[in-house]
Amino acid sequence: MVEEHEEQIEKWWFKKRNKYPDLVKWFCIETIEVCCPPGRYGPDCLACIGGSERPCHGNGFCSGDGTRRGNGACNCKVEYTGPFCLECADGYFSSEKNDTHAVCIACHESCKTCDGPSSKGCKDCKEGWTKEDDSCVDVDECAAEKPPCTEDQYCLNTEGSFSCKRCDESCAGCSDEGPHKCKDCAAGYVYEEDKCTDLNECDTSEAVCVRDNEICVNTSGSYICVCSGGFEEQDGKCVEIVKTDDEEVAEQNISTNAAEDSMAVHEDL
Repeated sequence: MVEEHEEQIEKWWFKKRNKYPDLVKWFCIETIEVCCPPGRYGPDCLACIGGSERPCHGNGFCSGDGTRRGNGACNCKVEYTGPFCLECADGYFSSEKNDTHAVCIACHESCKTCDGPSSKGCKDCKEGWTKEDDSCVDVDECAAEKPPCTEDQYCLNTEGSFSCKRCDESCAGCSDEGPHKCKDCAAGYVYEEDKCTDLNECDTSEAVCVRDNEICVNTSGSYICVCSGGFEEQDGKCVEIVKTDDEEVAEQNISTNAAEDSMAVHEDL
């Protein structure tokens, strides 16, 4: 745009700027006519709703403001609604209002609509709240006859809502957080000292890992069977690891070097 009108800009700089010190007004509004003064819009630079000094009564934004485009309609701020942005949107109430001025303030978090700042000012309650003694109070969804969460979750009530939290891994159903709040213990756990604790399957009287050269390793809620040291699993059996001559020589060298290092340390002492 600057290159397109370079000649006119130079003309203003050298000949017009003393008489017309506002470049935007002289160039954009009056000369090439692509702009409007603030608070005006459209081809004829009409005043926005609410007037050019306070478009949309100060509570919104005028479509096309400052340009030759738009239709002058108000896009209200979140607190306001209506063609003039003088009405309060749902969730807000009017604290001040006249023909040209309005101030809307947020309702209490429990209110969908209201006429005052507290829960007693609610006209309608939001979802998750219910009317009680002229106020909107929280609905405890967790106290419902049929709880909203699944069997492996517990319900946590919040203001106006709820959330479902996963039970501890030791639980088969729970009422709250932790292994001491289990309804029943999950497989691999037993109830001891008022909570569900891991069952050490490897410490039972009857062996659970029965293959030759196999040991039991306890895990949380379960166990695994692994081959003993020096053995590896092949075709479902634990077989001895056969070392090559090079591997045996390398191990002997490592042992010899370790012994020599140990003797050197003792000599230094």
